[in-house]
Amino acid sequence: MVMDEPRPEAEQQRAEKASRLLGAGAMTALSLAYPLVSGWYFWHDWFKFLGRDTPVTVGMPGVSVPVNDYLITWLSPWRLVLAMITAKLLFSSAKKLRQGASDAKALSILTLFGVLAPQVVWYFEFANDWSAGRGLGSIAMLFFAVTMLPAMILAKGKGALAGWGALADNNKARVMGGAIGLGWLAMAAMSLVDHSFQLLDGMKTFAAATAVLPLAALAMLGLYRQKTWGMLAGGATVAAAGASAVALGDTSIQATGTTMDLAFGTVANSPIASAAIPAVLLALLMRPFLTGAAKKVAGVEEQQTGVRIDTTASSSSEDEGELATSDAADARRRAG
Repeated sequence: MVMDEPRPEAEQQRAEKASRLLGAGAMTALSLAYPLVSGWYFWHDWFKFLGRDTPVTVGMPGVSVPVNDYLITWLSPWRLVLAMITAKLLFSSAKKLRQGASDAKALSILTLFGVLAPQVVWYFEFANDWSAGRGLGSIAMLFFAVTMLPAMILAKGKGALAGWGALADNNKARVMGGAIGLGWLAMAAMSLVDHSFQLLDGMKTFAAATAVLPLAALAMLGLYRQKTWGMLAGGATVAAAGASAVALGDTSIQATGTTMDLAFGTVANSPIASAAIPAVLLALLMRPFLTGAAKKVAGVEEQQTGVRIDTTASSSSEDEGELATSDAADARRRAG
């Protein structure tokens, strides 16, 4: 009796199904564990010091309460908002993976590396402030595990970004990299806002850094949806981050003996470089689309670019276009 060998397509489909099911399990576990860990963090960093007669002070970073006669601790509203958003995204990612949504893996990757992973900064700061830096290695290893293991599972089958929009695979990776980079840039701005009590005359710095946060969220949403307005919002995010870095160079900084002293000093001593680095990195990631947009504005025909910005009503009911690649145009250009 002769038996047919399994077809590659069937094997890939089985691998894709297993990837989604295991990925859904991993993201579900994270969605259940994250609120517990976050609750523990916020309790030990702020809420346990809040009593009935505890004096509360409201300032630029948020709300502070005294720890003892010499120390105070701040609660950042931005951190609370981000924690709630993260919990929602983890839950949504797990749900989409279980339902087999085409963009489920992409949403999971963005959530893991652009939203969850940057929060390692909070726990590094927590260990430095409350434990004299003990446990930093364990924190780094834990965050590496909870982000990389689900990502490795999701990469099986058709790939982590398969089925996500109309972009070519290499351009999908660029757009996802840009969105993730903006998540880390937002975390840097949030850290600056959270430590704005150290800025003696830093209202301009505070305002610019605060503007980065909603702009970064908007840009990440736009890039995830592969919209051209996501690029524009990303540019505005980088501009605001650059403005905050430049403004910090003219700001008097009060040393507190924390790790932020080093970060503030580095940016203040090299504000132009600090502003240029994120702009250059984002430009490299988004180069194909920036080039395509420039040629579109210049009136170059779509057949000569291979990258187009689709602004037709049939592709979207909004005025914004979608980032897309024209494979047929690419083929004609290569044939020519």
